[in-house]
Amino acid sequence: MREEWRRFILQWILPAGVFIILILFVFASFSASIKRDTSITYEDTITAVTKEYGTVMKNAIRSTTSVGMSMAMIIEKSNSARHVVDAALEALSANTDAYLSVITTPNGKGIASNGETVDLNESSYASHLSSDLSLERFYVEDDGVIGNSAYVISVKINGSVYNRLLIYYPMAGANTRKYVPVETEHDPMGYAMLIDVNGNVVSSTGSNESLVVGKNLWTDVITNVNVSTITRNKTKVRSGTAGYLEATINNRDYVVHYAPVGNSDFFVVVNFTKSGIDKQEARLYHDSIRRIGWCVAIVVLFILVITGINITRIFASERNSKELSEKADTDQLTGMKNKIATEREIKEYMEKYPGTLSMLFLIDIDNFKKINDTMGHAFGDEVLRELGKNIGVNFRVSDIIGRTGGDEFTIFLKNLKEDANCIREAQKLVYFFKHFQVGDYVKYSVTASIGAAVYPEHGSDFESLYKAADSAVYKSKKRGKNQLSFVDDRDKTPEEIAEADAHQISLDRHLPQV
Repeated sequence: MREEWRRFILQWILPAGVFIILILFVFASFSASIKRDTSITYEDTITAVTKEYGTVMKNAIRSTTSVGMSMAMIIEKSNSARHVVDAALEALSANTDAYLSVITTPNGKGIASNGETVDLNESSYASHLSSDLSLERFYVEDDGVIGNSAYVISVKINGSVYNRLLIYYPMAGANTRKYVPVETEHDPMGYAMLIDVNGNVVSSTGSNESLVVGKNLWTDVITNVNVSTITRNKTKVRSGTAGYLEATINNRDYVVHYAPVGNSDFFVVVNFTKSGIDKQEARLYHDSIRRIGWCVAIVVLFILVITGINITRIFASERNSKELSEKADTDQLTGMKNKIATEREIKEYMEKYPGTLSMLFLIDIDNFKKINDTMGHAFGDEVLRELGKNIGVNFRVSDIIGRTGGDEFTIFLKNLKEDANCIREAQKLVYFFKHFQVGDYVKYSVTASIGAAVYPEHGSDFESLYKAADSAVYKSKKRGKNQLSFVDDRDKTPEEIAEADAHQISLDRHLPQV
């Protein structure tokens, strides 16, 4: 009996006494720190909200850009048929927030989505019309057509009588309010602005829109801010970093939060009234104080928690076993599947669905040793992490993607249904690497030599399919790297194959003779 009492005291009374003492200590210290913590928490919440607004606007612009690039490709493939051009312009108006789109010829003239013929040679951005860049984005105060301010997305059209597809994304306050509804969601007296990296106000959602648009946030709009604070925040904006400061605008005190809109050279600025923030913080403070009373219930629940410990241990042991298994299958640097897991899942799929049309990509990053040697291993690791983070968005969640070597990645696309999908998926991968860049301030374009093999045509099991894809990688490297090759060159015409092989022969001739 004494031993049972001893066990009871150790397992129940002693932990309960320690817990009660801890609760009393929390009661004494909680009230002193809760106000400070509430203020910090709410500021963090507002910062997160502002960043989310920036992300929403970035996604809207990115969506418009994606539709524009798709329309440009359709126009290219149609040999610029007028009915296709008209349909593409109409699709842009129907599926994006663009208020206008124009397709131009090299002489600066074009067709607008409203059916009018326009001449942009006298516009402020006429020099952009002859650009060879595949994609340009820039802000104009006058679109040269109907006089609106706009963020222009300019997509190059190749092999056509037309030169570029111009998409005019609205920058007026109404469009900003659509994506940054701060007045309705958080602060009825708050409002939002869009600024460029120099602080110039492009649009505003507040009633004082006419008083701030066209002015500079730092020099003309905010007041009661010392020079060092302004300088610090201007530097943050120029470096693409979110932040906030307290300032007075039109005789009202605000907390001004700002966050970048992707990489578009614009920032969303959300002005929360200081009084509104104080009210929210006070509400959170009082709610938190009331929650202190709930701690009493914790003491009652303590006995139940102890009772459930044994059951929890069983679940915890099972969960830990699963986590260890997942950890063993995960590449720690990129978070992707590792070599063992990738090969296992591919083999399992082949065994379960034998003969189902699928495809294997082997990706070998070009000059990766040089990247490590010249830019450092930390940057090399960043290249691998960014590739692992972004490449998966191009494919289905059911496809198998993993890192299978130091700078080698493997992608297995399941159930492609028809041969045409093989070429289409390969083009997506080529397009991804054409635009894949790494770096915060200086963007480094990363290329890869890619080999593609089709299952079961090029291999009826994993080993033979891998060898086929690996030989295609070698073919890409021999042809000059930075390209994708099928093991049977199914994506190339005879002329393109001859040209690629001629390039390979030329490279071989310049190799040192042994």
